Amino acid sequence: MNLEGLPPLTTVWAGGAVFLSLLEKFGFVTEYQMGLSVRSIVEKQQYWRLVTTFMYFGPFNINLFIKLFFYLRFAIVLELDAYVSRRRAEFFWLFFVSSLSVLLLSSVIPMQFLSEPLSFVLLYVWCRRNRHVRVNIFGLLVFNAPYLPFLELGISMVRSWAEALPIALGIALGHTYEFLTAQWPREYESQGRNWIAPPQLWINMF
Repeated sequence: MNLEGLPPLTTVWAGGAVFLSLLEKFGFVTEYQMGLSVRSIVEKQQYWRLVTTFMYFGPFNINLFIKLFFYLRFAIVLELDAYVSRRRAEFFWLFFVSSLSVLLLSSVIPMQFLSEPLSFVLLYVWCRRNRHVRVNIFGLLVFNAPYLPFLELGISMVRSWAEALPIALGIALGHTYEFLTAQWPREYESQGRNWIAPPQLWINMF
């Protein structure tokens, strides 16, 4: 991964993840203080939880960097492609809508940290938009990109349903986003409407 080539949003996300893990490692904060808690947000005005819940990927160890490499490399490619094609607003809108959707669903499906489902939304979107790309897993398995999220889901289900739930949520949200932004307008072109396209004001910002 070329750190110098990281685009801005992914840079902040990855840097924030490492920073929060370091703060926990040296005892400045605890894992509980970074997780999503509606009661703490409403009653104690701990609004930072709305951000840290998307940035915390776990304790500062080798597993953290493995997760960041696996999850965020797809976000990097999506954002870099958006910058090259001058579609930055669309990527930032994808990130915003995905974060908001995960946050809203967390009230129905209790989750303390939302970084993993958000990551899998971006992973699923990348896989669908690069469906003919061949993915290599440890030099043992080679398959088309769209199968990757479901492989990860299957592996997680073998371990535990609690571990698989955030991945399943991310896949479901990613599929919904791709359907509404790509498949629906293509199949119903006569209506000519993208139901969750970024508003013009948002586009002008980027």
